Amino acid sequence: MFLFLVIFHIPPLTQQYTSKTAAQQNGTKATQNNSESAPADGQKHKEQSAQSNKLAPNDDKEWIGRVGLYINGLLAIATFVLAIYAVKQANAALLNAQALINSERPWVMIQVKEVPIESTEYYHGKLFGNNGFQLTMFNYGKTPAHILDCKELKFDVLEHPDEELPVPPRYGASNLIKRFLAPTDSLPIGPPFHPHTVRREIVEASAPKGEHTQGEMVVYGLIEYSDGVSRNAFRSAFCYRHDHAPASIAGNLIPCGPQVYNEYS
Repeated sequence: MFLFLVIFHIPPLTQQYTSKTAAQQNGTKATQNNSESAPADGQKHKEQSAQSNKLAPNDDKEWIGRVGLYINGLLAIATFVLAIYAVKQANAALLNAQALINSERPWVMIQVKEVPIESTEYYHGKLFGNNGFQLTMFNYGKTPAHILDCKELKFDVLEHPDEELPVPPRYGASNLIKRFLAPTDSLPIGPPFHPHTVRREIVEASAPKGEHTQGEMVVYGLIEYSDGVSRNAFRSAFCYRHDHAPASIAGNLIPCGPQVYNEYS
């Protein structure tokens, strides 16, 4: 009975050997498969590493290019801002220099002075006063002025000088006096005149021509001068009309005419 159990419960040697052989074969196949797959995986890893090494420099170059572009943009903006600042500083310096030059240069302007003049002129039955006008050039600047030219006074009788005076002005003859005018000093422009006498003379001269002259006396002229150092030439134009002012014996001379008749530089 025992022998029977042993025979039936112990596997046969042939079966054990067969199972062991099959297991060894399976192990060998697995080892072969692992050994075959290992080189393939290693090759794939090497290829991926090589590809990564190839891509890394390209990524670095692209990143460096972007950083360079950004820096160049910032430099361009900074250069533009500095250029605007430099232009503003230059303009400010130019204005300061021009202001300094203007504060030191000569400024020749016109002064109107009321002076005594003997007159026998009557107007509406009344004797005019013995006062007339003297025009003078006065240097209001801080440096001497060199008078280059002074046009002779031009007189006319006009009702609406702002509209009737010709443009450009037709000044009188040149009076090349070539005078030196110190600061706060003055020079006369022609002789003194009485507005009513001048008006009467113009009206009488126009009568034979059949002209009916109306209006008031107008006087205008031009002065040209320099500072004696630079080549700059300055101009002072002036134009006045006579106004009968009850508060003054001779009346007043009031600026009039188009803009070009009163421009200065």
